[in-house]
Amino acid sequence: MRLPEGIRAIDVHVHPNHDEAIASGGEYLEWAKKQFGASANEAIPIEATAEMYRRHRMMAVLLGKDARTNTRLPAIPNESIAGAVREHPDVFMGFGSVDPPRTSAGASRRSIAAARSD
Repeated sequence: MRLPEGIRAIDVHVHPNHDEAIASGGEYLEWAKKQFGASANEAIPIEATAEMYRRHRMMAVLLGKDARTNTRLPAIPNESIAGAVREHPDVFMGFGSVDPPRTSAGASRRSIAAARSD
């Protein structure tokens, strides 16, 4: 992979704070509000996140989350992360998530491959 010119740093652990992430937050979001202030529960459009990273000449590795078996909370789907990467490849890279008890290994690989190939 070749980095875009001018990139100064890569943030390697970024959970998007868009609507899907808020819905997926549950008790973890309540914890984040205590740690980071009330703004932790405000959705931030992925476009605004991309612009922030551009302004700082950084890239971000966006993380999906699928822990439905243990948390009973909705996932942040790999397809959502892949869509953000497709829309903003100059600032985003993606890292998929799989809830092993819910998905066969083969289906997991197909899901990730499909998200990558769009």
